[in-house]
Amino acid sequence: MTHRFGRIARYCSLAAVSAAGILSIVVSGGGAGVTTSLSPTVITMGKVASGGILPANCNDWISPWSTPQQWWNNLSPGQSPKAVNEAVVGFDLLFDTRPGGGCTKFRQDLYRTGFTYDFTQAPNLKGPATKAELTFSSFILPSGVSSTGMCQPVTGGGGSLWILQPGSMLPAATSSFADLGSGPAAQPYPTASKLFGMMSPWFAGPITSGVPPGVTVTTIAGGGGTASFTVDVVSLLNAALGRSDTSMSFMLSGVDEATLTTFPAGPIDCKTVYKVGSLVVQHQ
Repeated sequence: MTHRFGRIARYCSLAAVSAAGILSIVVSGGGAGVTTSLSPTVITMGKVASGGILPANCNDWISPWSTPQQWWNNLSPGQSPKAVNEAVVGFDLLFDTRPGGGCTKFRQDLYRTGFTYDFTQAPNLKGPATKAELTFSSFILPSGVSSTGMCQPVTGGGGSLWILQPGSMLPAATSSFADLGSGPAAQPYPTASKLFGMMSPWFAGPITSGVPPGVTVTTIAGGGGTASFTVDVVSLLNAALGRSDTSMSFMLSGVDEATLTTFPAGPIDCKTVYKVGSLVVQHQ
């Protein structure tokens, strides 16, 4: 979807999330090597991206819309998606008509999932690794899912997986996506490189289109019409360990982040909860 808006309502809110660190370090059978399992720090990032009113000279009116920050703050700790290793990706199109008619307006909110694996929690992590797999999955699909729209079955609002530049850290800058739990002192958000995009429509199996050399991606069906993704990033991890990086950070972007250039027909809630798993590394 590509849309133009009458006026921009820009907001970058900031808020909290999950737990980080090492889950386990165990010796593989026969002393052949070591398996290190790192749990992620997972965050939800959000912003108000655009908005519009039609006709443009219509007087505004108050609509009961929460900002991404207010929505997040109203969730109870431990309540999904404000739970360990869970976060939100996708979009929310809010739509309202003035009492008595004659005017309509919308707001476009965008969400991303960010996650970081901290190497300092695993002092025995050595390179070169022979395998380094991370997993994530769609967990709770939104009400706006439809096979005919951008909010797809199985993957919901999930779009693409990105890796941040070497040594970079989340969260985003306040002028863009920002961690909904970090407070106002967000740090500049670094450039990221795309690892792969989810298929639309989704189907199980390997994903090869656009995947960089040294990275492999496989997706399988999960329970309740969801999907799980396994990504081997061994080449990226070995490069990070060779540079003595202290972490690796990734993010899931939404399926539709284009600025609206036509007025939407109505509301669509495509906020999708994803769950992020450990980075499991095999090394000597």
